[in-house]
Amino acid sequence: MSFKVGICGAGRIANDDHIPIIKRMRGFDLKAVYDITPARRSYSERVYGIKSYSDLDEFLDLGLDLVIISSPSSTHKQLALRVINKGVNLIVEKPIALNSKDAREIIESAKRKRVLLSSYHNRRWDSDFITVRKIFDEGLIGKPLSLESRALFFGSLVGYGVKEFDTAWRYKTRYGGGVLLDFGTHLVDQILQLVKDKPCSVWCHTANAVWSKEVEDYFKCVIRFKSGFIAQLETSQVSRYTLPRWHITGRNGAIVCDDWIKGPVKVKYDTSAGRVAGKERIYKFKKAGKDIFYRNILRALEKKEKPLVTPEEIYNVMVVLEAARESARLSEEVKINF
Repeated sequence: MSFKVGICGAGRIANDDHIPIIKRMRGFDLKAVYDITPARRSYSERVYGIKSYSDLDEFLDLGLDLVIISSPSSTHKQLALRVINKGVNLIVEKPIALNSKDAREIIESAKRKRVLLSSYHNRRWDSDFITVRKIFDEGLIGKPLSLESRALFFGSLVGYGVKEFDTAWRYKTRYGGGVLLDFGTHLVDQILQLVKDKPCSVWCHTANAVWSKEVEDYFKCVIRFKSGFIAQLETSQVSRYTLPRWHITGRNGAIVCDDWIKGPVKVKYDTSAGRVAGKERIYKFKKAGKDIFYRNILRALEKKEKPLVTPEEIYNVMVVLEAARESARLSEEVKINF
């Protein structure tokens, strides 16, 4: 049995990730694309040999089993609700919406219509993260105390888009731009996967430093958890020098990863009582791959598994991000309530 798939938004992320994965996996049948840009529709027909549509109703009347929404962030809510209203299962690119209220509306609508809903939090399967998560879960460093997670570089994201639409949409308010909703979604999701506890507050600072006058190209957040654990998250597109991708401190040891592309992850630990520097282990990256997400979606559609990225997890990420944005606006720590 093959599930018929349609793509809403045939831009860069669709062509780099969603479409190649769907086309190489047995069990999925890519049928059509919906896009408001004529050149994108023409490209999809020419390259993938599928039909394209400029009318959303026509697209949704095809009898699709799954729709993937990979359009700019500001369009996610409207498109998601239209898809759900048709009773079609869907995956929404991150962030699922621009705020937690809209995220909740999407989630509740999907629940009422009994359709599958997930979001493409693909960096759960990055090699650096799954390696760090394995070590973290092993408990080698003892009781975790603090964590630093960063993605620092220097450069503009103008260009990661399609010229026929707007290559700078990530730097515009009306499209839901800014690094907090863009890469911050990944960092928050990773931390909520690592820490088996509820966050209780967040402090956040953002800056429009170089690349945009409308939205932030830098942020730093400090998230406090009920257990006393602290996570510092930082993303910068204006950093000429970098810092470790991961730095985690525990009572009996520490984890560090300098290079999130090549690795390795280093662990220094002491099982006695954390009173000496300890031994060091070097871990090469464990590999997973983006296909894991879609293999799980396939089995979820077959009623054999539950989605790995659940609506509750998606909502929790949005709550933290919304609190972070409010903290940056107020210049003070903000409580988080799930």
